[in-house]
Amino acid sequence: SGTVTRSIPAPYHLGDVVALTPVPAAGWSFSAWSGACTGSGACSVTMDAAKTVTATFTQSAYTLTITSLHGTVAKSPDKATYTLGEVVQLTATPAAGWSFANWSGDATGTTNPVSVTMNGNRAVTVNYTQNEYILTVNTVGSGTVTRSIPAPYHLGDVVALTPMPTAGWSFSAWSGACTGSGACSVTM
Repeated sequence: SGTVTRSIPAPYHLGDVVALTPVPAAGWSFSAWSGACTGSGACSVTMDAAKTVTATFTQSAYTLTITSLHGTVAKSPDKATYTLGEVVQLTATPAAGWSFANWSGDATGTTNPVSVTMNGNRAVTVNYTQNEYILTVNTVGSGTVTRSIPAPYHLGDVVALTPMPTAGWSFSAWSGACTGSGACSVTM
């Protein structure tokens, strides 16, 4: 899809030199000449008889680059390149311990999935937030419990709990995420 402009209008006479310029339509690129001109460079035709020139245009191929550090993104349709006007639906799936936050770059907002219209090379980033988990520690009797690391807690954090009975009291046992009377480490 495209047109060709001519340096001088018809009719042509012996010796006229007509420079031809390819003008691709949006989403197309000039590929090559055939006929009285060949190759992909400049085309000038010296008129000494009737001549035919063909300009070949090809659809431009656009790439969609996705950055997703803590999850995956599905593309529909899933192709290496897209043509002008194609709509690509992106669906983000967060990794364990993470939640979808928003899109940035050539897609914005908090709607998941999101659609991207291809009108050039596009780059989209998916942003995630790390889930925070709460560790509630209750005591029965008189004493406290210390934690090896402070909150907030994230997926995979290991929190060692140490019972600290007050004077005149002794530690008896754990219940809930820990059981028994030995060491207690909770994996969040």
